[in-house]
Amino acid sequence: MALATYSDLLAAVASWLMRDDLTANIPDFVTLCESRTNLQLRIREMETSDTLTPSAGGVCTLPTDYIEARRVVSNVDPISVLESISLDRARAQYSTAGYPAFYAIQGSSLLVYPPSTSTITLDYYATVPALSSGNTTNWLLTKAPQVYLYGTLLEAAPFLEDDNRIVTWANLYKAAMEDLHKADNRARFGKMIVRPRGITP
Repeated sequence: MALATYSDLLAAVASWLMRDDLTANIPDFVTLCESRTNLQLRIREMETSDTLTPSAGGVCTLPTDYIEARRVVSNVDPISVLESISLDRARAQYSTAGYPAFYAIQGSSLLVYPPSTSTITLDYYATVPALSSGNTTNWLLTKAPQVYLYGTLLEAAPFLEDDNRIVTWANLYKAAMEDLHKADNRARFGKMIVRPRGITP
């Protein structure tokens, strides 16, 4: 059975579970799988960038698909990479406007310290685009359909009170995720040459 589209995935899950009465439930299992995967997966296909414009208080609204920052850059001349800082420290030490040097995350906002209205380039990890009847495929289903299949089966097991299968699906899902991370590392660093720095004997 092909696993190229959302409908393929729904049909495959029903087939693997040997159930034809879960039409209303399987989409929920897929959603739960996506939620679990977004919490754990960090690979290059999830990397993206956005330009944020802070308010007068240095507050930017994060993108709706934001998971985790990779790099935050202030575009004021000279351009600089901002350092992550705790919100408590930022508020205690940087109450007046100045040259931006730090950032903090609060809820759905990124706060620049000292406050600045200069644009921010945010490199970040984005959520996997959710599958639906209106969005029938995405890069993860194409690249690693096993993640979706085993992850969805894992989410189905507690609903079906099938405790014997939880460990099986969990192990298969974990292995699929580990394979993705390993493949990503090879793609990024496979040909990298490590060169010693400084004086060597």
